[in-house]
Parts: sequence; structure tokens; C-alpha cells
Amino acid sequence: LFPWVAFLGPALWHNLRGGWAARGHNSVAWFCVVWAGFIFLFFSASHSKLVPYILPVFTPLALLIGRYVALGWEVPREAPLRLGFRLYSILAVVVALALFFVWARLPADKLAPAQRVALAPYITVIVSLLCTGAFLVQWLAARRGVRTGLQALVATTVIFFFAVVCALPQVLDR
Repeated sequence: LFPWVAFLGPALWHNLRGGWAARGHNSVAWFCVVWAGFIFLFFSASHSKLVPYILPVFTPLALLIGRYVALGWEVPREAPLRLGFRLYSILAVVVALALFFVWARLPADKLAPAQRVALAPYITVIVSLLCTGAFLVQWLAARRGVRTGLQALVATTVIFFFAVVCALPQVLDR
């Protein structure tokens, strides 16, 4: 769900305003929350949070986030997407720093020296892209509005995933 997970908290807060008493008004949001919560709690109770079991949790969460972001796109003044942009910026910088430190400190038995050298340009591009995107999304959203901020977020995400896909052969080649 990266980078959209940054919008999950604000999306839940926005979609579930009024609490259980307003469930008739927010029925789609409550359906998604119950859907995700039931799956998560069921597999947590059985102590079997395997990836195929937990994957169905992401669908209702994506629906909640998408509904929130769509509202921000349609009515930029009314949806407070700026908090999501701030959280994305923090998350992007944290991911960039974590990626750099993991790459720099990974022991030789996990990453061969030749792989470390081959990954260096990809890591540099990915870390730079995440940090630049974190700044750019904030700046464009503040200067040109929510829609431009969302466009910058999508562009940064597409380029990020493209760079990750390009780096994968270096990681998988052992």
C-alpha cells in the first residue's frame, strides 16, 4: 500500500466521523472496516497471519483510502489531504533512510561485494527519489493545490516502483 498507507489514518478518521451512531450515513466505510477487522482479528486469534490469509485485508483498506483521495480530488478545499501529504513525506524519508542503512550495513554473507557495488547506483537513485518526492509533494500541494500534489505523488510512486523493478535483478542474482 506504499505510499497510500500515509492516507489510511486520515481516511479512517474522515470516513468514520460520527462513530457507530452515524453508521447509517457511513455504511460503506463501516462495511470496509468490519471486513478488514474481521479478517485481521480472525487470523490473529488463530496465530496464522500468513501472507495469503492477510491479503484480503488490503482490499477494504484500499477502498477506504481511494474514497478519501477521490473526495480530495473532487473537492480539494473540503478534504484535508494535506495531513496525508505530510505523513507521506515522513514515511518516504523514513523508508529512504532505512533502505540506505540496511544496504550499507548488510553483512557480506547476505550481500556479496559485487552485488553491493552493482546496487549502489540503484540505491542512490531510489533514496534520492524518495527524499525529493517527499519535498516535491509537499511543495506542490502547498503552492499549486491538492490535485497537483496528488499528481506529484503518483509520478513519484511510479518512478519509485520502476527503479525498484530495475534493481531487483541485482538483488535476485546470487
